Amino acid sequence: MHNAKSILTILGILMLFGAHAVHAETLLRISQSLPAHQSTVEPQGVITLTFDQPIPPGVSLTTNINDRECLNIENIQVSTTNFAYCVQMKAQPKLSPDRRSLTLEPLAWESQSRYLMRLVGTKKLLQAGVRLDNKWLGRFRTVGQDLTRCAPGAGGYRTQHFATPPSDAKPIKTHIVVLSDDYALKHTFPLRRTWANGSRDRAFFKLCPAPVGKNGKPDWASYEFNACMAPLLIEDLNREFAPLAAGEFQRFQLSAYTVACAPKAMRALDHAQRNQQFEAIQNAPYILNDHLNVVIGYSGRQVGGFSLPDQPISEKSAGVVVVDGGGRYDMPIVHEVGHLVGFPHLVGARNFDVMRTLCGKPVRFHSLREDQRSCEANIMGTWRLKGCPKLSFGDIRFDTSTHKQMLSDIFGCWLTQFDQGEFSSAQESGSRGKHVTN
Repeated sequence: MHNAKSILTILGILMLFGAHAVHAETLLRISQSLPAHQSTVEPQGVITLTFDQPIPPGVSLTTNINDRECLNIENIQVSTTNFAYCVQMKAQPKLSPDRRSLTLEPLAWESQSRYLMRLVGTKKLLQAGVRLDNKWLGRFRTVGQDLTRCAPGAGGYRTQHFATPPSDAKPIKTHIVVLSDDYALKHTFPLRRTWANGSRDRAFFKLCPAPVGKNGKPDWASYEFNACMAPLLIEDLNREFAPLAAGEFQRFQLSAYTVACAPKAMRALDHAQRNQQFEAIQNAPYILNDHLNVVIGYSGRQVGGFSLPDQPISEKSAGVVVVDGGGRYDMPIVHEVGHLVGFPHLVGARNFDVMRTLCGKPVRFHSLREDQRSCEANIMGTWRLKGCPKLSFGDIRFDTSTHKQMLSDIFGCWLTQFDQGEFSSAQESGSRGKHVTN
């Protein structure tokens, strides 16, 4: 009997240790990170984390792919704002065949920024017997021009680059540049989506937050075009141009977003002086080749646009400058992009009936005089027409019955030339001149 009890005791001890072995924790530590700790790198590529041992089978580590919130539900967090916001990744981490390394690719890189990386354990991991080294903190910096202040001739800028998703049609890579002053440079905004309901009435201030002032409250006095608005503008460009193209149209894609120095003195320039300033923009270091550069600035309550010289895409990129006192609506910007692809003013134009060459064919363009009644409210017409019903921004569109076919022909020609590697305007085939409009 004594021997039997001893055997049972030994079996109990073995079972106890066996059960403990099953639930023993695996502590995962980072043995190497790329970019390396405390290094300075170009704002591009991927982030690779290598652990000191293989990640156990059935265990997966997650990161931010749907938003920029730094919540304790994602295991790998990367931030440029000391974890006030997290960097959004293109996809969940990719695991190496030996299960020791994870690769992450940011949806966008920021230049001149300090990146921090950390590990966050979750209850789900603990239940799987895995614990992460939450004391680890990786650091690296990205190169770029310093934006500590704006001064005449300073020329500072900060650019974020975005990966354009693969598509069947050649994407119109769009670079949005905001010319700003000291305030906006010191109060940067995370590029992320806020609420949007798909309405055509796109008042940006209804969809994006105002910058936060020194008192911690929204500062509407300094409210200008910000990073939240950039993806909304891309959505609007695709939506407004879609009726002029055959089938579904999603070719405008956000490729980069830049904040560049523009001293407040620019607001006081007259029209001729602004045009001289705009011409200098085409040689600015932030202008990207192979891109549609949409440059947004401010000058009182006036609205004006300027298309950079049309050049073959291999030599120069296309661009447009919009001067808008508020920056709260998309329609003035869409209007100016319309000029860039060759759309004329359809109401109140200087030349009402002209012949132009469109993709090698002579075409007659007709615009309405201001005294001609037209309540269709085309984006390329006037904003308010006398004697017409009150309009909302949702009523203004490219595909009005009178001019839809003409604008479709112009846009189709522009797309054909773009697909052949040229950003030239369809309005003046063979011309390399500038287009200035209000």
